Amino acid sequence: MELKQISGNTWCLSGHQIIPLYRTDSSHCILMDTGPYALREELERDLARYGLTPIGLLCTHTHFDHFGNTRYLSERFNCPVALPLGEAEICRTLASVKSHLYVYSAGQVASDPERSQIPCLVDHVIRPEETDTLFRGVRFRVLHTPGHAMDHAAYITPDNVCYIGDALMCGRTLHTSRLPYAFNFQQSLDTIRSLKGLDCQAMAVAHCGVLYEGFDALVEENLQVMERQLAEVRALVDRPMSSDEICGAVCRRMGVVVSTVKKAQNLERFLRPYMEYLVDSGSHRLTLRGNSLCYAPVE
Repeated sequence: MELKQISGNTWCLSGHQIIPLYRTDSSHCILMDTGPYALREELERDLARYGLTPIGLLCTHTHFDHFGNTRYLSERFNCPVALPLGEAEICRTLASVKSHLYVYSAGQVASDPERSQIPCLVDHVIRPEETDTLFRGVRFRVLHTPGHAMDHAAYITPDNVCYIGDALMCGRTLHTSRLPYAFNFQQSLDTIRSLKGLDCQAMAVAHCGVLYEGFDALVEENLQVMERQLAEVRALVDRPMSSDEICGAVCRRMGVVVSTVKKAQNLERFLRPYMEYLVDSGSHRLTLRGNSLCYAPVE
């Protein structure tokens, strides 16, 4: 990964995804997220290459691709971890991770090289009412951005650079995702809308890069993609259908190939928040067909 300056003391390690960091001096930094387990060796090597030692880990949420090296780096560098309250609850134990990843068995979570890395001690909990947080001597503004993850947060550094995490997507990631993931679809829509008019100098988007303009256009683009995908799912469920039937219809409509059990589980996990939203918004209802639970359009 390449170390790039965004503005002032706010930098990022840029590669397949970006890991922003705030430099507290020439050789120490606060990492914002830690990337996936698969990135561990590269991340550790590049921190050493650039002479940087983490003194804190400020994380947006606990998905494995953002949190996969947090426990390791915290222990390796003896540095504290900061997380929003809801995310801190998720990563307490393997059991709490499993309860959140409901489609996986306890054994699957424990043996998974990525998700088994999630359990981690959190030293600094950011509560829902807090709009800023003082972490390792640096004050960050906090934007509570739930939706993509249960208690996702974004952070604005003293240089007025916003690390938006996964609250917004852009570029190829946004347009090639057939079902953009949202833990809570309504919250995700509300969060995206709330980001319109955000005043910041630059925005770091985890799976895309750094933007210096066009923030409101990106908000609209995210809304359009989410609403278009929701409309596709709504149109597909035009009669009482089970979860398996909906998954099959989505695969056929969107050209998704489910080649492994894990992919099938992920599809179910990605699709369920869409169906929950359709039920909660009143366009569909839960019903029984024989002994099967189904989703049906409201006449």
